[in-house]
Amino acid sequence: MNMLLNSNATHRSGTTASAVANVYTKGGQTLRVPLRRAPAGPGCAGHPEQQLMRWFNRRAAAEPGFPVRVRSILIISTTSGCAPCRQALLRFLGRYRLAEKLRLLVRPGSAGGCGCRRCRSAANVAAETTLLESWLGELAPEMAGESVVQEAVGPYRQVRGHHIHQSASYGVGGAARTNPNHRAAVAIAQGVPGFTHAQHHRAAALQRYLNQAYRGKNLRQQTGGVRVQGGGTGRLAPAANPWFEDQKAYYALRAAGKTPAEALRLVQLSARQLAAAGSRPVRVPSR
Repeated sequence: MNMLLNSNATHRSGTTASAVANVYTKGGQTLRVPLRRAPAGPGCAGHPEQQLMRWFNRRAAAEPGFPVRVRSILIISTTSGCAPCRQALLRFLGRYRLAEKLRLLVRPGSAGGCGCRRCRSAANVAAETTLLESWLGELAPEMAGESVVQEAVGPYRQVRGHHIHQSASYGVGGAARTNPNHRAAVAIAQGVPGFTHAQHHRAAALQRYLNQAYRGKNLRQQTGGVRVQGGGTGRLAPAANPWFEDQKAYYALRAAGKTPAEALRLVQLSARQLAAAGSRPVRVPSR
């Protein structure tokens, strides 16, 4: 199934969303700030970086002490951005000792530049919108103000990170080479607040333990509070099935520290993408 849609989602104002800033606080909350595409015209006043600085000032004015509560900021953008604006944002955040806490994740496949008329002169290609992005509400018209999320989730080709459903189960060899859905499958960005490298290691370990137990290996392991115990001869080849993959995906997220509700939401989102793509497991990996 072709997963690409050619429609462009817009905000109520008619401008196209080009970025979103996830502001992670030390208390564990994540504020999601949509940033609109810069309007055509000279100057940088409408660039996403400028929008984020204005939002940050408003938030700090309404909530004294807010900058101190910020742990890090992740900008997920369809463009590489405007270099002068990026430097201005770094200087702005430097006032609060947050410049080193800023990270940028650029979605591949979109035109370069910041969206202003100067950058659009080179290319004016609309960013592709996938079914998954529509489900996530990444570019939804109602996305105004801010909302609370826990992590950056999207197609693997955009966020990289951890596949919710183990990609190796859907290919006969190396996942990136033999799983046609590898790049489109749902993944969660790793190395960020909400899903750190340590959490990813626990999730991967749980997947490995479940695979080994399902294949008949005698083991008793525990990671992230989830215990796996298995035994058998291991003489019969395990039969791949979606139910086992759903269970593995769910408990891997639980081992990583996700709540039952968070893990279920992510597994259901990934399962919807797999169903839409017609992707089914073909084996149980050995690790």
